Amino acid sequence: MKPHRAVSPPPPAGLFWPAWIAFSVVVLLVDLLDVQAALRLGAARSPWEPVIWEYTSGAASIALYPLIWRAARWSYPGDRRPGRWVAVHAAASLVFSAAHIAGFILLRIAIYALGGLHYRFGGLAWALYEYPRDLIAYGLAAGGLWCLSALLNARAIPVAPSASASPATFDIRDGARTLRVPLSEIAAVSSAGNYVEFNLVDCRKPLMRATLGAIESEFAESGFVRIHRSWLVNAARVEAIEPAGSGDFTVTLAGGLKAPLSRRFRDALEALRG
Repeated sequence: MKPHRAVSPPPPAGLFWPAWIAFSVVVLLVDLLDVQAALRLGAARSPWEPVIWEYTSGAASIALYPLIWRAARWSYPGDRRPGRWVAVHAAASLVFSAAHIAGFILLRIAIYALGGLHYRFGGLAWALYEYPRDLIAYGLAAGGLWCLSALLNARAIPVAPSASASPATFDIRDGARTLRVPLSEIAAVSSAGNYVEFNLVDCRKPLMRATLGAIESEFAESGFVRIHRSWLVNAARVEAIEPAGSGDFTVTLAGGLKAPLSRRFRDALEALRG
């Protein structure tokens, strides 16, 4: 089988909540330091104003963390299209900054109104001042995700087998018989109730009592990609990927087999196109 190129993978889904909590803690600590600095410098009319300024900004940043997460999942250091990487993060940083500014302005207006006061934002000049700060926050958050992802998902480059080596095989226990099949001859595996169906390139479809999740784990290092909750495909056997509407795709495999690629499995689309 064709060896995979070793790249930095996108952040795994299980990293979302720990990363969000870590980001929130850092933001709140930085806000505390900024409040203390503002009080020392006498930058506000009253002691409570720096608290409102900094923590409304922090609350808006924390609320927008899912935007940073999504951008990091869509484009990451291992992405093989640098132009896409730049476009995604440039656009996401602008959206993050604009939403951050709008969010803390609305929060400050509401809080000031509770005290019978009026809050005024500094206009375009202030927005231009805020963007570099937001860009730094965005870059640190996205960079932290990439570093954690690389540590958690570090992969060694597989060694290509020698020409004389026997191909990797898998034993399919189909009822009372066992079929020993080269992994390269398995085009796809699909869920069939309490069984999984192996779609072989010669059109045979033996069944085996197992879960698709268990097969996915066993084939994880063999070039198989989960494209749907009910489908696992051999990336080396993919012949075409076509849009199917609503963000979904249809994957055509060796032998004419077609399998659905769900829009919920965006990472799979990137892996197959890569």
